[in-house]
Amino acid sequence: MKKFYVATIAMAILASTSALAQTVATQPAARPAAPAAPAPRPAPAVASTPATPRPATAAAPTVQPSAPAVTSNVVIVNMEYVLRMSDAGRDMSTKLQTIARAMSAELQPEATAIDAERTRLLATPASQLQTPQYAQQEETLGRRMQLFEQKRQYAAAELQATREAALDKFQIAISPVVQALVTSRNALMVFDASTVTYYVPGVDATGDLTIRLNAVVRTIDVVRTQPRDEAGAIVPRPGAAAPAAAPAAGAPLPRQPAAAPAPRP
Repeated sequence: MKKFYVATIAMAILASTSALAQTVATQPAARPAAPAAPAPRPAPAVASTPATPRPATAAAPTVQPSAPAVTSNVVIVNMEYVLRMSDAGRDMSTKLQTIARAMSAELQPEATAIDAERTRLLATPASQLQTPQYAQQEETLGRRMQLFEQKRQYAAAELQATREAALDKFQIAISPVVQALVTSRNALMVFDASTVTYYVPGVDATGDLTIRLNAVVRTIDVVRTQPRDEAGAIVPRPGAAAPAAAPAAGAPLPRQPAAAPAPRP
């Protein structure tokens, strides 16, 4: 059976999980415009991102069964509904949101420290703006902000890779359930409701699919997944030490020093 629901599931996951918030700007600290006057103390350029409150645990929603089936070789399902109402979809969404909050919390201390350093440099007296110490501190802050932006972008890529890995697992879990549903209805094709202009209620099997899925799959294993490059290799985290390069194949070994001749008796 064709994986008709791949794009729909991906869109639903992206809509149901919160994106990783940007916690710091990437511009270096600006010099005050008037060197003769003390630099003003502006409000922090980056506000701390408050932790997202965890929603109270709610009871599982009631899934409405599908309308009485009619004889048809076509079955319609609403995958957005299945993701939102099924136990597996809700479990996956909750875990993705938890991982996104954890990533944001990991970045927040560095964002706060950079914000404090920006504010401190902006408050530097005008008489010290041309000193080598100030220039060095400004350059150090710029490099620190650049590295932080790389970490933020990596976290967003890691969250996307985690979503895609969870999507693959959800797809594997729901595929046999969809096949069993199609067989039970003697159907030949399955379409997502978002791609159909009109259909009679009797061909909509969304409720039946959700009930069947709840009976066999309740959870989806969601773990943090590092992004990979086009060659399939794991992308290293910014700031991590690069592994030592292995010697080239066939490279000659370094020549050992010759032993000294033995003294004559």
